[in-house]
Amino acid sequence: MSQNKKYTLLFLAVLLIVVLINSVIIRSEYFGGSGLHWLLVLAIPFLFIIMHYARKKYKMFLFKNADESRQLKPGNNNPDSNKSLFFSGNNNYEEPTVLFGNSFCTQPYLSGIVCNETIHAKQSPVHAHEKAEVLNRHYSSHQLNAGFAKDIIWQIVPGYPGCSNSNSNFNPEMFSANAMQPFVKMIELKLASFSSAKNNFTNQAAGSSVAMHTAFSTAEGMAMFIDSLRQLSGGKPVGVRLFVTSKKVVHEICYAFRKTGIIPDYIVIEGCDNEDNSSPDSSKSASMPLYEALLFVSKTLEMYGLEKEIKIIAAAYINTAFDVLKLYALGADALRVKSPADSRQAGAAPLVRMQNADSKIIRSTMEIMRTFGYVNMKQITLPSLLRKLDSLQLKTINKKQHGIYPRLKISHLFMSFLVFNILACVCCFS
Repeated sequence: MSQNKKYTLLFLAVLLIVVLINSVIIRSEYFGGSGLHWLLVLAIPFLFIIMHYARKKYKMFLFKNADESRQLKPGNNNPDSNKSLFFSGNNNYEEPTVLFGNSFCTQPYLSGIVCNETIHAKQSPVHAHEKAEVLNRHYSSHQLNAGFAKDIIWQIVPGYPGCSNSNSNFNPEMFSANAMQPFVKMIELKLASFSSAKNNFTNQAAGSSVAMHTAFSTAEGMAMFIDSLRQLSGGKPVGVRLFVTSKKVVHEICYAFRKTGIIPDYIVIEGCDNEDNSSPDSSKSASMPLYEALLFVSKTLEMYGLEKEIKIIAAAYINTAFDVLKLYALGADALRVKSPADSRQAGAAPLVRMQNADSKIIRSTMEIMRTFGYVNMKQITLPSLLRKLDSLQLKTINKKQHGIYPRLKISHLFMSFLVFNILACVCCFS
């Protein structure tokens, strides 16, 4: 029996005794005229004292429980009372990392689960595996050689800045010279917007401001181009970035990977809810929302047997730790945090604030993982997360039912007994 139930039963017993005493006094005075009505002067104030004391104790009990719940550290929960929600295990948690690089990669890259998308990659991380920054704008070869952060993810966009010739076509020699730089850790091929026209890898819309890739025009050609990027970079991880505008396109890409046997190391998924006004890519307005696209790509990779070879990165604006858990539950292996507008201004202060915010989110995520009983990120699946949340919601409802509702019932009893005694006194002295 819980402490709350014991306290409630004890209080009801004392209250019942006081009411019975008052009833006996009133009955004796009303029927027999025994002259004991003066005892009501003591009995009724005593009833008020008990009511006040009980309410005060009950409030202290509620505040104590609330304070204990705030001081309860994640991972140190009582295994007897929380068996349905938590499980005991190793509490030595480390900050999660993800290894990019499948069986075709010769230089795998160990990265943190969160990567910032910054236009000016000038922040040097302390450890190579903690931060990587995306170089996603038009930088020349001279700018690349000038030096950036310690870890760079080089994004290859249409027009091929930093690896193009005079005709803005892809230049293998220039790409190889820049991709071999030690600070370039991964290569990312950003696909142009897809169209429902006759060619899925070109935009046939007249007047479109989106430049197209000239190095390939089909899904199989893209796979061949990915293989050449991997070879020219010395075996570094190569990935693809896309908006899911058509499920057919995703199936075509996965089929091309299986047909050619050339599989990228990762895929970056963006959604229309991550629309960035600074980007001219018009495919965002026609693409799927991130959660829907992420779940679809994850299931499609499993359908083609590619889930073990390809890591999934979700590009999103992340505000809370539950955003991280939701993205991982939907199939993400790592996160690409899209930078706010102020981080694109000159100076290091916005980037430092963004990195501090990301660190806080990671710490909060680890605490929630410990509370839910997750030992590593791979255990976070959609069914398991839903079960944890349902169990937590049920536990909260039970606390409300055992905490708030008895308090309301006791208040009703207070008022009933008080009205009863007042009416009895009126009848007795009238």
